[in-house]
Amino acid sequence: MLALQWSSLPIYIESDSLEAVNMVKSGDTNRSKYAFLIREIKDSMSERSSCITHIYRSCNNSSHVLANFGRTQGRIAVWLGSGPDAVLDAVKRDCNRVLIE
Repeated sequence: MLALQWSSLPIYIESDSLEAVNMVKSGDTNRSKYAFLIREIKDSMSERSSCITHIYRSCNNSSHVLANFGRTQGRIAVWLGSGPDAVLDAVKRDCNRVLIE
């Protein structure tokens, strides 16, 4: 996970999938087809102060923009410091929505 390599700050993960958040938070052994991925996420989170929380999809437009960007670009990209304008605009909208509500 790039966040572990490029920063020493705590890691805050937000997901609009309540099922995924519950799988990561659960202390039970995961026996689903996602068990390996869940274990990898838990191991990564244990390396540093971190938390994972559920947010509603309407408050997480940034993830939709990023996923769509990745799907349409057909290449791997890493942005250090700042990202594409479309993503920055989505983050601003998400943050302003929180400040207004």
